[in-house]
Amino acid sequence: MKIRKSNLSENNKNKDDSEVKRLQESEVELEKNNGNLSDNNLTDNKERSSIRKVPNVALKETPSNEVATKTKFERISDASLSELVNLAEDLHVLPREAQMKINKTHRNWLISQIRKQKTEDDLIDFAYRLDHKELSLIFPILATTHRKSIVDKLNKIISIRASKVLYIHGWTTLQYIYPENRFARNFSDLCRELENLNFPSDSLLNDPKNKNQLSYKVLPYPHFDWTNIKLITEIAVPDNRRFMNNIMNHIFDNQITLEDFFYEYGIYDDLSLGMAIRQNYDVKKLERRIHSEGLAKKSWRDIFKLGQDDLEI
Repeated sequence: MKIRKSNLSENNKNKDDSEVKRLQESEVELEKNNGNLSDNNLTDNKERSSIRKVPNVALKETPSNEVATKTKFERISDASLSELVNLAEDLHVLPREAQMKINKTHRNWLISQIRKQKTEDDLIDFAYRLDHKELSLIFPILATTHRKSIVDKLNKIISIRASKVLYIHGWTTLQYIYPENRFARNFSDLCRELENLNFPSDSLLNDPKNKNQLSYKVLPYPHFDWTNIKLITEIAVPDNRRFMNNIMNHIFDNQITLEDFFYEYGIYDDLSLGMAIRQNYDVKKLERRIHSEGLAKKSWRDIFKLGQDDLEI
């Protein structure tokens, strides 16, 4: 019985050792498998990441002193192009569009608010509270009202908020109602305040370094680069009786085309001022042709080559 017991214990011991050894081998095998799985995962991740990458774009060779950069575009809105254009038109209204979209209710509201400003301090505070849309109404209201109390307050607001924005809206309004002496006088007062403030001086405009840059047209006529238009009082003052004559002298003395002149000074050729300039331009051009070709001593029949048959008609 003792011998049998010892054999059993030895057998159990051998069985335990083999079991432990088998467990150890299985653990080693499991670790290897885990390692292989992790390696496979890494390769899979690399392949997947390569699939997600944007294909490389072939770039042209650049000089050594330049750095080639890739431009990445990201869609920031789900709106269509037409919807984005309409949004831009609503947010950034052109001066002429603002004139056409004047709301009578808003205009009357602004006049009522101006009437409520009894003291000068109140008027100054009110002037600084006006936003861009309300400032665009100042000159149209000035053009349509004749009540002295309102006109005086409007002129005070214009003096306080003198800026290129006011100039642009006033200049556009003048083009609609030209000739209107009272309005031209008020607008000229604004121009005098702005001559040395917000607009480039003649020396800057005539600088060869800036001339090419300033003459470059960003937009085709009749679309203007309103940030760079010139002040009209550089060549002619609107409330001067020689206003149109000074414009004609500037155009012909500098030998510039009518379209270039309109573009430089932000003038629409289909509004009252633009049409008047074009008519005077045609007359001036004919007068200069007559004097340059020695036609002054000839009769108008000879100048226009009219015969007897034409006269009978």
